[in-house]
Amino acid sequence: MLAARAVGLGSCLTTIHKYRDPHVKALLGIPAGVETAALIPLGYPLGKFGRPPRRPLADVAHADGWGQAF
Repeated sequence: MLAARAVGLGSCLTTIHKYRDPHVKALLGIPAGVETAALIPLGYPLGKFGRPPRRPLADVAHADGWGQAF
């Protein structure tokens, strides 16, 4: 997914296909005996697709205990 993002593709991890598993397997040619856990659809996003906003590391990571800045 990171490599896709690097070349301008959008992606997401999804399990929603499980509601229509037989149809998805038939569409993609996946044998009935093979279990799918998740799919990663890829596509070119519409609109702005730039660098995502980032919070400072100290706000989102902790070291040796909660609330202790990394």
